[in-house]
Amino acid sequence: MSGTHLRAAVTLDGVDDFVGSISTAALPTGDQPHSMFCWMKTPSSARETIFSYGLIGARRAASLNVNQTVPSHFQPDFYSEFPDSGCAVNDGRWRHVGYSYHGGGSITIYVDGEAIDRRLSAPVAIGAGGAGEIGRFVFDAAHYFAGSIAELSVWSRALQTDEVAGVKDHMLSGSEEDLAGYWPLNGDADDWSGNGGDGTVYGGTFQQEDMSFLAPPEPEDLTRIEGVGPKIAALLKDAGLTTYRLLSIATVARLNEILDQAGRRYATADPTTWAEQASLAAAGRWDELDTLQEDLKGGRRVS
Repeated sequence: MSGTHLRAAVTLDGVDDFVGSISTAALPTGDQPHSMFCWMKTPSSARETIFSYGLIGARRAASLNVNQTVPSHFQPDFYSEFPDSGCAVNDGRWRHVGYSYHGGGSITIYVDGEAIDRRLSAPVAIGAGGAGEIGRFVFDAAHYFAGSIAELSVWSRALQTDEVAGVKDHMLSGSEEDLAGYWPLNGDADDWSGNGGDGTVYGGTFQQEDMSFLAPPEPEDLTRIEGVGPKIAALLKDAGLTTYRLLSIATVARLNEILDQAGRRYATADPTTWAEQASLAAAGRWDELDTLQEDLKGGRRVS
């Protein structure tokens, strides 16, 4: 992908900024295979946490960290066990980091798409019911992150190397299968997976970043929305609304503007329910979408 692509990322000061109050109800627990990935950049040599959740106790929590026990290196942390990537990442450049946990103590760590296989001393047992925090270690309000974070995702299975490459190179739509939590951090701390993990920003700021290395999410079939045919779907995609999630947060005023700019032939289109429909589609709630669409004609409510 060439050219400049500006988007926001959350920037934290390493002192007291973080994103908290994140519900972890949908995140993996116990020894369940899972994955966690994000883009981040930091120049810091201090111990710092990118994301953490779970409960206090050996292998009962999961987190992404820099400078944990090995200076400069990226390391996952399962509360007192810190498999090392062997890779320094505190160079102030955007780096893609994360891991796929396969169960039974087997883990593959990734730094910029390169896989590093490691094994823990015992299976993990991530506790349910704890909170989640971005940019701070959730259990002792310490290890604040100094730098920027974007495209944080948690998955309910262990992604394979080719899938990790896709996560690294593309923004997500939020409706991917097995996506347990997804925080693009592109101007807010909302969870785009539809699983209710919206966060609250405490002190951090959202700054524009050139992230030309990220391709847009794969387009989705917008004609699944009642009232959106192939021509209108093309208009929406040309306007950057390529996925159900993006359509779900578009205002009626914005949608009318797109239609108005396309000419009089679209004057009869009514986008009033498109965002509502798209929200159900993005969450995979297809039965509810079908029920809603029974009361629609051309996207308008008729009953």
